Amino acid sequence: MRKYRLSKLSLTVFAAIMLISYVAYCSGEAFIPRVDALFVQGVESYKIGDFQAALDDFQGILQFPSNQLSSTAQLMVAKTLYKLGEYEGAIQAAQKLLETYPRTRYAPHAVYLIGGCRFRQGKYLDAVEEYAKVVGNKGDSRLKQRAQKIIDRIVETRLSPLQVEELQRRGLAKTYTPKAEPVSPALPAIGLLCPVSGPDSTFGQDLLAGAKLVLRDADNPSQLTLTIEDTKSSAIGAVKAIQRLAECTDLLAVVGPVFSLPTVAAAAVANCVKIPLIAPTANQDNLITIGKYIFQLNTTPRIQAERIAEYAVEDLDLKTLAVLAPLNSRGQQMSENFVQRTEELGGKVVLQEWYTTGTTDFGAQLQKVREAGLELLPPDSLESILAMEDTTETLVPLTNIEGFLVVGAPQEIALIAPQIVFWRIETQLLGGSGWNSPEVLQLGGDYVKGAIFVAEYFDENDSPTVRRFIDQFRQEYGRNPTKVATFGYDAANLILRAWQKGVRTREQLCQALDRIWEFQGASGEISFRQRTNQSVFLLTIHGDRIVKIALLR
Repeated sequence: MRKYRLSKLSLTVFAAIMLISYVAYCSGEAFIPRVDALFVQGVESYKIGDFQAALDDFQGILQFPSNQLSSTAQLMVAKTLYKLGEYEGAIQAAQKLLETYPRTRYAPHAVYLIGGCRFRQGKYLDAVEEYAKVVGNKGDSRLKQRAQKIIDRIVETRLSPLQVEELQRRGLAKTYTPKAEPVSPALPAIGLLCPVSGPDSTFGQDLLAGAKLVLRDADNPSQLTLTIEDTKSSAIGAVKAIQRLAECTDLLAVVGPVFSLPTVAAAAVANCVKIPLIAPTANQDNLITIGKYIFQLNTTPRIQAERIAEYAVEDLDLKTLAVLAPLNSRGQQMSENFVQRTEELGGKVVLQEWYTTGTTDFGAQLQKVREAGLELLPPDSLESILAMEDTTETLVPLTNIEGFLVVGAPQEIALIAPQIVFWRIETQLLGGSGWNSPEVLQLGGDYVKGAIFVAEYFDENDSPTVRRFIDQFRQEYGRNPTKVATFGYDAANLILRAWQKGVRTREQLCQALDRIWEFQGASGEISFRQRTNQSVFLLTIHGDRIVKIALLR
């Protein structure tokens, strides 16, 4: 069940419903109380950007017999489909409104919406024809003025001289004389690729919430709009979604998708059609090698491995290290890049050990780590240790593995840490973003204290930029932002800032993003090198909290 604050909008909607209900009663339409509640709920969802939930509510109203809100709900179905980027569906819904309710007062708004859909589809002649109907008929004077402005803009920036002449012959366009230096068409839209439907839709709504907050807070939000395409939680869905976006000639850039596999698929298409794409959360290594139009906001396993290796060797002066990692792509990337960077800096990784997902007993791997440490000892020391262990059946503490990189999910880390103590390996625990979790604190207890690790995100960051974002998000949505929402905000914000500085083309945007360095975002500092964010938080577990040590780039 969804809960909402009773806002001024809610009161306004309630008053409007009462008036509509009275009119419906007088006209003989059925009055259904449940419809009013559904409509209020749908409007609230629409307001916060939860367009799929809004669509469900408005379509639910239409399942009832003709009632006090049937025509209004039909219009809102069309508007919500437009917001979801489903332009053909929005057109069909608007046309159904006009056919079912030919005398509806919403007719100009339905026609205006059809014009907007045609514009988004790049069908500019069709768009002008629809907008001209709004201008030529009775109705809201402000709506007519907006329609005329859009017609003028299309004529000036989107059509060839022959197309303009055709419109003029039909009386749909004013006489237009091209300027000596034609104005380059503006590119005012940000495309958002996210899973609006499917098993990952929660993440899609978070990404959308973050991106929408940027444009809502902009000085002139009407300059940039958000066009949403549903990836349907799949790589194929992402390809189809980016193909639909590519048809929009007013598209400046794309943000999304959420996960790595759909992002790789969408990035390949975006780069081919030369549309800048900012991947907000995907951490796939080598993503940016797809091409110069791809930018990665989240840090990769390679970058995390290199940063923790640099801190371990250069700042902590650890020279002899070991690695334990899962036998998957992330574990391999972290391990291999950690080893490479450590040895470039003069350190030595004496052993790389692996485990499979689901392992609970890490004794075999840790015994090998202990044996690798024993082999480093001088013969006399080794003999005395082995003799002592033979007589006491107690392991002697091993201290010459100075650093130990442990890679894994929070639950795995919480199992490994106490087993390291059991095997008497006294070492500095190191790690990546898997350590940055309350589960590690709760399950690991004293065994994880003092561990040092890097992460791309830290929700207790106390910078003014972060605190301001969190306050704005809470005020707008009534909840705390997730990591996905935060990265969505930053990705859209990078595009907005470039726009406000005069960027108007895709090539200009690529150049502007290439120059991003030490940008203070809601997720932390953003610094692009070769189109990948290089900044990570250096964190440690102190007492019962994760605390920040520094920012590494």
